[in-house]
Amino acid sequence: MPETSNPDAAGEAESSVTLPTGGKTPEKSSQKPQSTRKQAPRSNASSENSLPDRGSLSSQGAELTKIIGGVLAGLATQAVVLTAVLFYFGWVRAKATYDYFGIDISVLNFSASDYVLHSVDAAFPLLVAIGLAGVVAIFVHEQLRPSLASGAESPEQLVRGTVTTGAVLAVIGLVLALSLSRPGAPDFVGPCVILLGSSLAGYGFAIRSRYGTLDGFRFLVAMIAIALLAFLWTLTTYADWVGIRVAKEVCSGLPAAAEVTVYSSTNLSLSGPDIKVSEIQGSLIEYRFRYSGLRMLVTSGGQYFLLPSGWRQGDGSVIVLPTTDANIRVEFSVPVP
Repeated sequence: MPETSNPDAAGEAESSVTLPTGGKTPEKSSQKPQSTRKQAPRSNASSENSLPDRGSLSSQGAELTKIIGGVLAGLATQAVVLTAVLFYFGWVRAKATYDYFGIDISVLNFSASDYVLHSVDAAFPLLVAIGLAGVVAIFVHEQLRPSLASGAESPEQLVRGTVTTGAVLAVIGLVLALSLSRPGAPDFVGPCVILLGSSLAGYGFAIRSRYGTLDGFRFLVAMIAIALLAFLWTLTTYADWVGIRVAKEVCSGLPAAAEVTVYSSTNLSLSGPDIKVSEIQGSLIEYRFRYSGLRMLVTSGGQYFLLPSGWRQGDGSVIVLPTTDANIRVEFSVPVP
Protein backbone atom coordinates (compact mmCIF):
# COMPACT_ATOMS: atom_id res chain seq x y z
CA MET A 1 0.00 0.00 0.00
CA PRO A 2 1.29 3.48 -0.72
CA GLU A 3 2.08 5.68 2.26
CA THR A 4 -0.43 8.41 3.04
CA SER A 5 0.55 11.60 4.78
CA ASN A 6 -1.46 12.90 7.73
CA PRO A 7 -1.94 16.70 7.52
CA ASP A 8 -2.57 17.10 11.24
CA ALA A 9 0.58 15.23 12.07
CA ALA A 10 2.53 17.31 9.63
CA GLY A 11 1.20 20.52 11.18
CA GLU A 12 2.12 19.33 14.63
CA ALA A 13 5.57 18.39 13.45
CA GLU A 14 6.00 21.75 11.74
CA SER A 15 4.89 23.70 14.77
CA SER A 16 7.14 21.69 17.05
CA VAL A 17 10.27 22.40 15.10
CA THR A 18 12.91 24.15 17.21
CA LEU A 19 15.66 26.24 15.72
CA PRO A 20 19.14 25.05 16.37
CA THR A 21 21.81 27.52 17.28
CA GLY A 22 23.17 29.06 14.15
CA GLY A 23 20.62 27.21 12.04
CA LYS A 24 18.55 28.57 9.20
CA THR A 25 15.02 29.72 10.06
CA PRO A 26 12.23 28.25 7.99
CA GLU A 27 10.27 30.87 6.09
CA LYS A 28 6.80 30.15 7.49
CA SER A 29 7.72 29.92 11.14
CA SER A 30 9.93 33.01 11.06
CA GLN A 31 7.24 35.42 9.75
CA LYS A 32 4.79 35.05 12.63
CA PRO A 33 7.05 36.22 15.49
CA GLN A 34 8.33 39.10 13.33
CA SER A 35 4.79 40.37 12.74
CA THR A 36 4.02 40.08 16.42
CA ARG A 37 7.06 42.14 17.34
CA LYS A 38 6.17 44.91 14.86
CA GLN A 39 2.60 45.36 16.11
CA ALA A 40 3.59 45.99 19.74
CA PRO A 41 5.31 49.35 19.08
CA ARG A 42 2.32 50.58 17.02
CA SER A 43 0.01 49.85 19.94
CA ASN A 44 2.27 51.79 22.33
CA ALA A 45 2.49 54.75 19.96
CA SER A 46 -1.28 55.00 19.58
CA SER A 47 -1.80 54.88 23.34
CA GLU A 48 0.79 57.61 23.86
CA ASN A 49 -0.92 59.85 21.31
CA SER A 50 -4.27 59.43 23.05
CA LEU A 51 -2.90 60.73 26.37
CA PRO A 52 -3.13 64.55 26.97
CA ASP A 53 0.08 66.52 26.72
CA ARG A 54 0.89 67.86 30.18
CA GLY A 55 3.03 70.63 28.76
CA SER A 56 0.23 71.93 26.53
CA LEU A 57 -2.26 71.78 29.42
CA SER A 58 0.13 73.74 31.61
CA SER A 59 0.68 76.39 28.92
CA GLN A 60 -3.08 76.70 28.33
CA GLY A 61 -3.69 77.14 32.06
CA ALA A 62 -0.99 79.81 32.28
CA GLU A 63 -2.47 81.63 29.25
CA LEU A 64 -5.97 81.50 30.76
CA THR A 65 -4.66 82.84 34.07
CA LYS A 66 -2.91 85.66 32.22
CA ILE A 67 -6.11 86.57 30.35
CA ILE A 68 -8.19 86.59 33.54
CA GLY A 69 -5.56 88.67 35.32
CA GLY A 70 -5.54 91.18 32.48
CA VAL A 71 -9.33 91.47 32.52
CA LEU A 72 -9.39 91.98 36.30
CA ALA A 73 -6.58 94.54 36.10
CA GLY A 74 -8.47 96.43 33.38
CA LEU A 75 -11.67 96.42 35.42
CA ALA A 76 -9.80 97.62 38.52
CA THR A 77 -8.21 100.46 36.55
CA GLN A 78 -11.55 101.51 35.10
CA ALA A 79 -13.15 101.37 38.56
CA VAL A 80 -10.44 103.63 39.98
CA VAL A 81 -10.84 106.14 37.12
CA LEU A 82 -14.64 106.08 37.44
CA THR A 83 -14.46 106.61 41.21
CA ALA A 84 -12.11 109.57 40.75
CA VAL A 85 -14.45 111.12 38.17
CA LEU A 86 -17.48 110.62 40.43
CA PHE A 87 -15.63 112.09 43.41
CA TYR A 88 -14.67 115.21 41.46
CA PHE A 89 -18.15 115.58 40.02
CA GLY A 90 -19.73 115.18 43.49
CA TRP A 91 -17.40 117.75 45.00
CA VAL A 92 -18.18 120.36 42.32
CA ARG A 93 -21.90 119.61 42.49
CA ALA A 94 -22.03 119.85 46.33
CA LYS A 95 -19.97 123.04 46.31
CA ALA A 96 -22.33 124.70 43.81
CA THR A 97 -25.40 123.60 45.80
CA TYR A 98 -24.28 124.86 49.19
CA ASP A 99 -22.64 127.97 47.80
CA TYR A 100 -26.13 128.93 46.70
CA PHE A 101 -27.15 128.99 50.40
CA GLY A 102 -23.95 130.72 51.51
CA ILE A 103 -22.37 127.65 53.14
CA ASP A 104 -18.71 126.88 52.61
CA ILE A 105 -18.23 123.25 51.60
CA SER A 106 -15.41 122.76 54.13
CA VAL A 107 -17.81 123.39 57.05
CA LEU A 108 -19.89 120.34 56.13
CA ASN A 109 -17.00 117.85 56.53
CA PHE A 110 -18.27 115.52 53.83
CA SER A 111 -16.40 112.24 53.30
CA ALA A 112 -15.24 110.84 49.97
CA SER A 113 -18.21 108.48 49.87
CA ASP A 114 -20.55 111.45 50.45
CA TYR A 115 -19.17 113.21 47.39
CA VAL A 116 -19.52 110.04 45.29
CA LEU A 117 -23.14 109.68 46.41
CA HIS A 118 -23.79 113.33 45.54
CA SER A 119 -22.71 112.60 41.96
CA VAL A 120 -24.65 109.40 41.28
CA ASP A 121 -27.97 111.03 40.38
CA ALA A 122 -26.51 113.40 37.79
CA ALA A 123 -23.11 112.15 36.59
CA PHE A 124 -24.27 108.90 35.03
CA PRO A 125 -26.37 110.48 32.23
CA LEU A 126 -23.34 112.46 31.08
CA LEU A 127 -20.97 109.48 31.33
CA VAL A 128 -23.44 107.21 29.52
CA ALA A 129 -23.80 109.78 26.72
CA ILE A 130 -20.02 109.99 26.32
CA GLY A 131 -19.78 106.18 26.36
CA LEU A 132 -22.44 105.85 23.66
CA ALA A 133 -20.62 108.42 21.54
CA GLY A 134 -17.46 106.31 21.90
CA VAL A 135 -19.31 103.16 20.83
CA VAL A 136 -20.65 104.95 17.74
CA ALA A 137 -17.14 106.17 16.91
CA ILE A 138 -15.75 102.63 17.17
CA PHE A 139 -18.53 101.29 14.95
CA VAL A 140 -17.88 103.94 12.27
CA HIS A 141 -14.15 103.24 12.40
CA GLU A 142 -14.70 99.50 11.94
CA GLN A 143 -16.78 100.26 8.85
CA LEU A 144 -14.02 102.47 7.40
CA ARG A 145 -11.02 100.34 8.33
CA PRO A 146 -11.25 97.73 5.52
CA SER A 147 -11.49 100.39 2.81
CA LEU A 148 -8.63 102.36 4.35
CA ALA A 149 -6.43 99.28 4.58
CA SER A 150 -7.14 98.25 0.99
CA GLY A 151 -6.67 101.75 -0.40
CA ALA A 152 -10.24 102.06 -1.65
CA GLU A 153 -10.75 105.07 0.60
CA SER A 154 -8.26 107.95 0.38
CA PRO A 155 -6.77 108.57 3.85
CA GLU A 156 -5.82 112.15 3.10
CA GLN A 157 -9.34 113.00 1.95
CA LEU A 158 -10.80 111.54 5.16
CA VAL A 159 -8.18 113.38 7.24
CA ARG A 160 -9.01 116.71 5.66
CA GLY A 161 -12.74 116.21 6.23
CA THR A 162 -12.47 115.15 9.89
CA VAL A 163 -9.87 117.76 10.85
CA THR A 164 -11.79 120.57 9.16
CA THR A 165 -15.08 119.53 10.77
CA GLY A 166 -13.40 119.16 14.16
CA ALA A 167 -11.83 122.60 13.94
CA VAL A 168 -15.16 124.20 13.02
CA LEU A 169 -16.90 122.45 15.94
CA ALA A 170 -14.15 123.58 18.32
CA VAL A 171 -14.58 127.21 17.27
CA ILE A 172 -18.38 126.96 17.65
CA GLY A 173 -17.93 125.40 21.08
CA LEU A 174 -15.63 128.18 22.19
CA VAL A 175 -18.18 130.80 21.09
CA LEU A 176 -20.95 128.97 22.96
CA ALA A 177 -18.80 128.65 26.08
CA LEU A 178 -18.17 132.40 26.13
CA SER A 179 -21.77 133.37 25.38
CA LEU A 180 -23.38 130.95 27.89
CA SER A 181 -21.12 131.79 30.82
CA ARG A 182 -23.77 133.73 32.74
CA PRO A 183 -25.08 132.24 36.02
CA GLY A 184 -27.80 129.62 35.63
CA ALA A 185 -27.16 129.10 31.92
CA PRO A 186 -26.26 125.62 30.58
CA ASP A 187 -22.65 126.62 30.07
CA PHE A 188 -21.54 122.99 29.68
CA VAL A 189 -22.77 122.96 26.05
CA GLY A 190 -19.76 124.89 24.75
CA PRO A 191 -17.08 122.66 26.34
CA CYS A 192 -19.02 119.60 25.20
CA VAL A 193 -18.91 120.81 21.58
CA ILE A 194 -15.17 121.51 21.96
CA LEU A 195 -14.73 117.94 23.25
CA LEU A 196 -16.54 116.60 20.20
CA GLY A 197 -14.53 118.74 17.78
CA SER A 198 -11.13 117.92 19.30
CA SER A 199 -11.98 114.19 19.37
CA LEU A 200 -12.97 114.29 15.70
CA ALA A 201 -9.80 116.14 14.74
CA GLY A 202 -7.74 113.70 16.81
CA TYR A 203 -9.32 110.82 14.91
CA GLY A 204 -8.30 112.43 11.64
CA PHE A 205 -4.67 112.76 12.77
CA ALA A 206 -4.74 109.15 13.99
CA ILE A 207 -5.83 108.06 10.49
CA ARG A 208 -3.01 110.12 8.97
CA SER A 209 -0.47 108.55 11.35
CA ARG A 210 -1.71 105.02 10.60
CA TYR A 211 -2.61 105.02 6.91
CA GLY A 212 -1.38 108.30 5.49
CA THR A 213 1.96 109.37 4.09
CA LEU A 214 2.53 112.19 6.60
CA ASP A 215 3.26 111.88 10.29
CA GLY A 216 0.33 113.06 12.39
CA PHE A 217 1.46 111.73 15.77
CA ARG A 218 2.37 115.12 17.27
CA PHE A 219 -0.95 116.61 16.22
CA LEU A 220 -2.69 113.53 17.65
CA VAL A 221 -1.05 114.06 21.05
CA ALA A 222 -2.10 117.71 21.01
CA MET A 223 -5.70 116.81 20.16
CA ILE A 224 -5.79 114.21 22.95
CA ALA A 225 -4.60 116.83 25.45
CA ILE A 226 -7.22 119.32 24.26
CA ALA A 227 -9.92 116.61 24.45
CA LEU A 228 -8.97 115.76 28.05
CA LEU A 229 -9.08 119.43 29.06
CA ALA A 230 -12.43 119.82 27.31
CA PHE A 231 -13.74 116.75 29.14
CA LEU A 232 -12.74 118.21 32.53
CA TRP A 233 -14.25 121.54 31.52
CA THR A 234 -17.49 119.83 30.48
CA LEU A 235 -17.59 117.81 33.69
CA THR A 236 -17.00 120.89 35.86
CA THR A 237 -19.55 123.14 34.18
CA TYR A 238 -22.17 120.39 34.05
CA ALA A 239 -21.70 119.56 37.74
CA ASP A 240 -21.91 123.25 38.63
CA TRP A 241 -25.11 123.63 36.61
CA VAL A 242 -26.64 120.55 38.25
CA GLY A 243 -25.67 121.82 41.72
CA ILE A 244 -27.37 125.19 41.20
CA ARG A 245 -30.45 123.47 39.78
CA VAL A 246 -30.66 121.20 42.86
CA ALA A 247 -30.34 124.23 45.16
CA LYS A 248 -33.19 126.00 43.38
CA GLU A 249 -35.35 122.89 43.66
CA VAL A 250 -34.65 122.69 47.39
CA CYS A 251 -35.52 126.36 47.79
CA SER A 252 -38.80 126.08 45.89
CA GLY A 253 -39.77 122.96 47.88
CA LEU A 254 -39.18 124.40 51.35
CA PRO A 255 -42.87 125.07 52.18
CA ALA A 256 -43.79 121.43 51.54
CA ALA A 257 -40.68 119.90 53.17
CA ALA A 258 -40.65 118.24 56.58
CA GLU A 259 -41.04 120.80 59.36
CA VAL A 260 -38.41 121.14 62.07
CA THR A 261 -39.34 122.41 65.55
CA VAL A 262 -36.58 123.37 67.95
CA TYR A 263 -37.06 123.45 71.73
CA SER A 264 -34.45 125.17 73.84
CA SER A 265 -33.91 125.83 77.51
CA THR A 266 -32.44 129.25 76.69
CA ASN A 267 -33.36 131.94 74.22
CA LEU A 268 -31.52 131.22 70.95
CA SER A 269 -32.71 134.43 69.30
CA LEU A 270 -33.49 132.68 66.02
CA SER A 271 -35.04 134.88 63.36
CA GLY A 272 -35.89 134.65 59.71
CA PRO A 273 -38.77 134.55 57.22
CA ASP A 274 -41.73 132.57 58.67
CA ILE A 275 -39.91 131.61 61.91
CA LYS A 276 -42.23 131.75 64.91
CA VAL A 277 -40.99 131.95 68.50
CA SER A 278 -43.13 131.13 71.52
CA GLU A 279 -42.28 130.85 75.21
CA ILE A 280 -43.76 127.97 77.18
CA GLN A 281 -44.89 128.95 80.68
CA GLY A 282 -44.45 126.74 83.72
CA SER A 283 -42.01 126.28 86.55
CA LEU A 284 -41.15 122.67 85.69
CA ILE A 285 -40.69 123.21 81.95
CA GLU A 286 -37.18 122.27 80.87
CA TYR A 287 -37.35 123.63 77.32
CA ARG A 288 -39.02 127.01 77.60
CA PHE A 289 -38.54 128.36 74.05
CA ARG A 290 -40.14 126.86 70.98
CA TYR A 291 -39.06 127.75 67.41
CA SER A 292 -41.17 126.64 64.45
CA GLY A 293 -41.19 127.39 60.72
CA LEU A 294 -37.80 125.72 60.09
CA ARG A 295 -36.74 123.23 57.43
CA MET A 296 -33.79 120.82 57.36
CA LEU A 297 -31.16 121.45 54.72
CA VAL A 298 -28.53 118.91 55.71
CA THR A 299 -27.04 117.20 58.76
CA SER A 300 -23.28 116.83 58.67
CA GLY A 301 -20.28 117.08 60.95
CA GLY A 302 -22.41 116.85 64.11
CA GLN A 303 -24.48 119.90 63.17
CA TYR A 304 -27.98 120.70 61.92
CA PHE A 305 -28.14 123.14 59.02
CA LEU A 306 -31.63 124.63 59.05
CA LEU A 307 -33.44 127.04 56.75
CA PRO A 308 -36.47 129.23 57.45
CA SER A 309 -39.47 127.96 55.47
CA GLY A 310 -39.67 131.32 53.68
CA TRP A 311 -35.96 131.46 52.84
CA ARG A 312 -34.97 133.12 49.58
CA GLN A 313 -31.51 133.92 48.28
CA GLY A 314 -30.57 137.25 49.82
CA ASP A 315 -33.42 137.02 52.37
CA GLY A 316 -32.68 134.86 55.39
CA SER A 317 -29.74 133.01 56.90
CA VAL A 318 -28.81 129.38 57.41
CA ILE A 319 -29.18 128.37 61.07
CA VAL A 320 -26.55 125.99 62.45
CA LEU A 321 -27.25 124.04 65.67
CA PRO A 322 -25.16 121.30 67.29
CA THR A 323 -26.67 117.83 67.37
CA THR A 324 -25.20 116.94 70.78
CA ASP A 325 -26.31 119.98 72.81
CA ALA A 326 -28.37 118.77 75.79
CA ASN A 327 -30.14 122.15 76.01
CA ILE A 328 -31.72 121.66 72.59
CA ARG A 329 -34.38 119.25 71.43
CA VAL A 330 -35.32 118.87 67.75
CA GLU A 331 -38.59 117.46 66.42
CA PHE A 332 -39.52 116.60 62.85
CA SER A 333 -43.08 116.57 61.51
CA VAL A 334 -44.96 116.60 58.22
CA PRO A 335 -46.43 120.04 57.51
CA VAL A 336 -50.21 120.29 57.47
CA PRO A 337 -51.43 121.10 53.92
